[in-house]
Amino acid sequence: MGCPDSCASARGVVVDLVKLAPTTGWLVMCCFAIPSYAAIGWVAPVVCAVFSSLLAVLATRDIFMHLSPSIHAYVLVGKLAEREDALTVARAKRKGAVAVAFFCASAACMVVFLVVAYAVIEPEKSKQPCDGECEGCEEDRNCKKWVADVEDDHPVVAICPPTKGSADTDATFSCLADGYWMMVTSVMGLIWVGASYYVVRAARARAADAGPGATELV
Repeated sequence: MGCPDSCASARGVVVDLVKLAPTTGWLVMCCFAIPSYAAIGWVAPVVCAVFSSLLAVLATRDIFMHLSPSIHAYVLVGKLAEREDALTVARAKRKGAVAVAFFCASAACMVVFLVVAYAVIEPEKSKQPCDGECEGCEEDRNCKKWVADVEDDHPVVAICPPTKGSADTDATFSCLADGYWMMVTSVMGLIWVGASYYVVRAARARAADAGPGATELV
């Protein structure tokens, strides 16, 4: 009648993979996006993708090391596993503070980019030549004059400079793309914050079980 131990183990691995999927998937997306954005000279998206990669790496590591016991058991064994598992309550809280800081930074960037995109750049698009088809626009190739006018009238758009002139694209300023990119990164940051909360809870539970004077480990 079935295989209780092996099935339970398999379920544990599946659950752990689900935990790791969001941040790992976002890390892969970032790695593919960085060279693509760099190729067209979109500076802000590259910076956002690098920041997001760092967040995804740190979040994935914390979830793997402290909230994915089934996979963790297969990858790390013996003394290495013991060393990697040794996390004091104080250090768990510091990790949580880092997660909160990354989340707040990504959320703040999201808000700033979207405000500039919708409140500053979007109204100016009514003046954009060739209905926004900048690449092949004979009137204003690559919308260079329009871009320069927007930059002169609204210096704040410097946070999301346009693509380089030789880029084969109709895209100009990157604020809208940056805003939605950082929205997803904020979701990843929120997942990391939630994971950190459970890591701290686990650390406290282990410390309570160990009793007074014992080393607080998780």
